Amino acid sequence: MKDSHLSALKRLLFTTGALVAVGLFAACSTGGETNVPVSNSTTNTPAPAAWTPERRAAKTSTSLVSADPRAQYLNIKRTLTGLVPEPASLDESLDDGRVDIEDCQNGSEHLGIEDEDPVLPLADLAYDVVHISRVLNLAGYPERVWGAPLRELESQQFELILGGPRFVYDHGEERNRAARQRIVRAANEYREEEATDLPEVIDEGGCGAGGVGINVVTEPTGGRVSIIPVFFYELCKSQQLNPDDPAHCDRWREQAAGALMEVSGDYFYRAAWPDGVERRGRLSFTRLKDGQTVTISKP
Repeated sequence: MKDSHLSALKRLLFTTGALVAVGLFAACSTGGETNVPVSNSTTNTPAPAAWTPERRAAKTSTSLVSADPRAQYLNIKRTLTGLVPEPASLDESLDDGRVDIEDCQNGSEHLGIEDEDPVLPLADLAYDVVHISRVLNLAGYPERVWGAPLRELESQQFELILGGPRFVYDHGEERNRAARQRIVRAANEYREEEATDLPEVIDEGGCGAGGVGINVVTEPTGGRVSIIPVFFYELCKSQQLNPDDPAHCDRWREQAAGALMEVSGDYFYRAAWPDGVERRGRLSFTRLKDGQTVTISKP
């Protein structure tokens, strides 16, 4: 896949509140330092407290997903739908004149989390389903052509996720590949028989991205910094949880002093100093390099 198309493909997913014809579950060290430009916000609210065993008993975002993954899959899909904008035109999304239903991202790249988390495979599946529906619609393929095989892929992979020894979504799994090829065949048969002017549909992909390790420091020193991926902040809202309460929205992470923090994508942060002054804002780590330092200044 050409590099010139990657950024456009990464944006090619969703518009708020839209998931076309996929309603299956609706019924069921380079170093360097970066000074962060953020708006001032001064409060006496402490940064999120460190995780403690006693707080595991609380109803948390994570426990809701584990307890009812089918219902929470809808929340995950809606959350992803609202986070990534639709491309301005089809031209931005073509690879040598063809439409690739494989993307250079997956849902987990919005999550900033590690393997074996119950949210990760559900987000990867939701991302694929929404991406495929969006890219085919944008290319001019009607839902009646690809809707049934896409619903089949979603249903099949969801049951595999739940029925496996652990939560997992394997893009290379044989049944996954076969289901994706049925979508490609259905689209291209329609193109050959009824709409030869449409771009060819392929399933190739072959690119990927990962997180980077960054160091967050405060100026003056002594501040405590906690961050949460924007995805999880919005997911907590969808789950009717207070996203600013780390006891329930349990994806806030506090950086250990001097340790690199593995990040990917956009985050909200809270920095609190011993005198009670706090600063909040949003950070994007997309363009940062591994080992880079981000400085959050006291307001």
